[in-house]
Amino acid sequence: MTLYPAENYTLAQIIPPENKTVGGLILPDTSKNKLIRAVVLHSYHKDYSCGDHIFYEKHRDIPIQDEDGTDLVLIKDEYIIAKIHQ
Repeated sequence: MTLYPAENYTLAQIIPPENKTVGGLILPDTSKNKLIRAVVLHSYHKDYSCGDHIFYEKHRDIPIQDEDGTDLVLIKDEYIIAKIHQ
């Protein structure tokens, strides 16, 4: 099964946030960002392509799973805050 998002949505996979600082301190959930980092798998938006890293607003996604059980999200393009250049 291949998933293709609707025209105004982006299909992405969440990149789990770091739970520790560089010094080894464990971060509680309350101190983590309100933005989520993800990698784009498919998008019709001209500014995002497969492999791009993005930030989007927390709780603004639709969680889904592909046939392999991989957790993916559908994000409305208007909730994507930034594209990360690496």
